Amino acid sequence: MNGWRFCAVVFWAAILFPLAPASAAKSTCAVLTFDAKGGVTKEEASLLSDRFAIEFDRLGQFTLISRAKMAEVLDLNQSATSAYFSGADGAIQAGKLLAVQYMVYGSVGRIGTLFTVNAYLVNVESGATEKTAITDQRGAIEDLLTSAMGRTARSLVLGPSAEEPPPPPLPAPAPQAPAKAWLLIDLYPRYAAVYLNGKPVGPGLVEAEPEMVHEIRAEAVGFAPYAQAYLLSAGQTGTVSVVLSRLPEKKPAKETLRRPRVH
Repeated sequence: MNGWRFCAVVFWAAILFPLAPASAAKSTCAVLTFDAKGGVTKEEASLLSDRFAIEFDRLGQFTLISRAKMAEVLDLNQSATSAYFSGADGAIQAGKLLAVQYMVYGSVGRIGTLFTVNAYLVNVESGATEKTAITDQRGAIEDLLTSAMGRTARSLVLGPSAEEPPPPPLPAPAPQAPAKAWLLIDLYPRYAAVYLNGKPVGPGLVEAEPEMVHEIRAEAVGFAPYAQAYLLSAGQTGTVSVVLSRLPEKKPAKETLRRPRVH
């Protein structure tokens, strides 16, 4: 009876509390130092490879062997075998020494002003290259460190569509206020009435629309009227001297004196 009860408990426990499936173990991987080409130094390639490994590990798709541990193992074996771990064959050989499932190798080079990063993910057991990634970038080599290596890692692991989207376009510049023009009116006599396009204005600085013909008129009692047209460009300040000419004074007519007739 007790055995029957125990089996029943186990049966219902299995139904009510199923075991969670064991999470799939991540594949192990290591990143070789990328080959330096086209004027890129070995020190620069090593630093760029370190950044690539950090970005690669952040994606969380592989269990990455630290580059310090990898270097320790490979340096020891390189001294014993005089082998240089580069390219697909070198990556496969290094992967067997490190006992990992995958290896990443690649190159960093420059042609003119264009930098290029090539990365390959190779299956150590089969020797097949399973994924590749290429990133081309113009600019300084610092841009490879801050941007291109991360994009290459994402492209290699997640596919080209996983690369960072291009930066959003720059916002359109704010509309500029339309340019103006000005007229600096010097008036004589100062009390004369002056008009700009039919509107009364005073002497001094007057705002005007550019690329437009403006008519200035002035008048005062005892002076001949003034009228002149001006054309101003945007941002231009034109100086106008409005000088009215005085009219000649009219002399009163002389009276003709007549003598009376004397009878």
